[in-house]
Amino acid sequence: MLKKLFLYYPEYVYELLKPKNYTKKSITRNNETKVLIRVDDFPHWTKSFADFKKFDKIMKKYCITYILAVTPKIAKNPKSISNNKYRELTKSEMEFLKRGEIENRITIAMHGLTHQTTSNKKFSEYIGKDNKEIEKEIKLGLKLFKK
Repeated sequence: MLKKLFLYYPEYVYELLKPKNYTKKSITRNNETKVLIRVDDFPHWTKSFADFKKFDKIMKKYCITYILAVTPKIAKNPKSISNNKYRELTKSEMEFLKRGEIENRITIAMHGLTHQTTSNKKFSEYIGKDNKEIEKEIKLGLKLFKK
């Protein structure tokens, strides 16, 4: 229910969650985090960067920081095991991420390497992969982030 409300009425949800002693610096009271927001799948394969920036504008307006789960090498169709098309983050997306981190508004979390499913039964990037293969992909993802 809260997820649906947030998608359609983010300002209303913000009012519900806002601490009583709110300051413009952050949504905290007595240095305690009251809400942790994790935004999944950036960049999303079905949503535009412009759409995401509308969401971010609302978060920025209300000084709400969030964790952003970023995929460094995005699968064109991540839910199809036959997909073989990928793209890296665009210059605009990378600049946005850098600016968000510098402003302490966004914490970047790596969300797999490609988000490409390996199974028709369960959507998971890591089903059937051994630890060495997973470690190799994590290192590649971190290398792409540093780039």
